[in-house]
Amino acid sequence: MAKITDKQKEALIAMSLEVNDNGKPKYKQQELADKFGISKGMVSRYVSAKKEKSKQIIDDEVRIIGELLEIENEKSKHLSKQEQIEVNKQVSDRVRRENKFYSNAEKGLDKVHTMLDQIDTPNDALTLANANDRYGLSLGLVDRFAPKIDIQQLQQQNTTGTTTVNIIEDKVADD
Repeated sequence: MAKITDKQKEALIAMSLEVNDNGKPKYKQQELADKFGISKGMVSRYVSAKKEKSKQIIDDEVRIIGELLEIENEKSKHLSKQEQIEVNKQVSDRVRRENKFYSNAEKGLDKVHTMLDQIDTPNDALTLANANDRYGLSLGLVDRFAPKIDIQQLQQQNTTGTTTVNIIEDKVADD
């Protein structure tokens, strides 16, 4: 059996996800195998993980849409049309600001990552470590209580001239 290109693989996966009006697969695996000149087993290998992930995403989206419809129903029961419009504006504004905040935090984290290779002094390392910690907190990537950095160890240089950072395992509160 032949090997297929990445583009053909994408087309195969897309076709395998298509369903008919009854929600059943539009194409049988053997039909896809014949169309792409590969074995039925290869079709199965290519599409099984994608199908499972797609099913999970569909289930999640259906659940979320159901929850949103419930919220809209509650909103219409308790708020006038004008109040609903104002609430929708506030929700949109908050989502926009939160997206901007997370985008900025990700950009800052990327900048810290780039700057780590250019540090010259222990104070620079500490500043970057603190910035990294704060961005990590903002993005929900680290716990509120991060490991403490030993400043004296930062002052030791290894043979390559880069700063050595030792992390103390006991956790301390972020003041």
